[in-house]
Amino acid sequence: MCRTIARQIRLVRLSGALVCALLSMVHAAAAQTTRFTYQVRVADANLLPDGTYPMRFTLFEDETSTTQVGPTLTFDSAGSNPKALDVINGVLTVQLDFGADAFSGKDRYLNIEVKYPIDPDFVTISPRRQLTSPYAIRSLNATVAEKAKLADQATLADIATNAQRLGGVDASKYLQIDDSRLADPRLTVGVPGNLNVAGTLSKGAGSFKIDHPLDPENKFLYHSFVESPDMMNVYNGNVTTDGHGNASVSLPNYFEALNRDFRYQLTVIGQFAQAIVSQEIEGNAFKIRTDKPNVKVSWQVTGIRRDKFAEDNRIQVEVEKTRAEKGKCLYAPLCAGAAAN
Repeated sequence: MCRTIARQIRLVRLSGALVCALLSMVHAAAAQTTRFTYQVRVADANLLPDGTYPMRFTLFEDETSTTQVGPTLTFDSAGSNPKALDVINGVLTVQLDFGADAFSGKDRYLNIEVKYPIDPDFVTISPRRQLTSPYAIRSLNATVAEKAKLADQATLADIATNAQRLGGVDASKYLQIDDSRLADPRLTVGVPGNLNVAGTLSKGAGSFKIDHPLDPENKFLYHSFVESPDMMNVYNGNVTTDGHGNASVSLPNYFEALNRDFRYQLTVIGQFAQAIVSQEIEGNAFKIRTDKPNVKVSWQVTGIRRDKFAEDNRIQVEVEKTRAEKGKCLYAPLCAGAAAN
């Protein structure tokens, strides 16, 4: 019974499932370690509760391949093996090192096995998890530092500077992604929690992605964002006019403090009637009038943001590319098509 349940354990990735960090260099001969930290959260804490478990990790070329890449890493406190691993608050954290040749740029899938106290052997946790982040930690400067070291031309201070900077820019301030080796569609950033951006977010497209409400186990559902050249807010609702054909619509008490340049849209429902905005927004409310009594009206009001941040950071709809940017496209196939034409 427990063995069957163990095979059904599913693990979800935290922050892309893989957190890779350059460790402190202890000698000029080590421009970059091959060890990284792997962290997973147990999907169902009742199946793998907090505790200590012997575990085994192996790398493969794909999800079903029998071709193993690199060594088998066993954590079971047996002999010279590292100690068994702790699950704390449903999270497992382990440092793995498959060697310098394990990540050559090809796909790699991590196979995880766990041994329960009542099981005689390790049980595989399915499915295997694709690893991508180890490619991202190797910058051009790491390669430069290694070449300089081999030529005996670098000092410890030079290597430390290269490790702390990417292309001469502080690594804490900038992520350099124009290295062609990092242009890998597998490098997707996952954020399992909330993400706050204090500035302006620019993107090629946007959508929400959720489990499909009609078939959550087998499908996803996507909806695209609604875009506008303005910083526009949208408010809507339904109201029914009274026996005299009048209705008042109250908006949030911050509406006029946040918005300006109001626009209105009215649609009558259930009968042929005329509806007008009889009084525009004043005191965070507006009035509707219909030519008949008791008419249901669907309304929509939009406003352009006028808060301090919006006023100081208006989005420029059309922007000329800089000299360095001209001839290049954010979406590469677009420039390739233009060149062909």
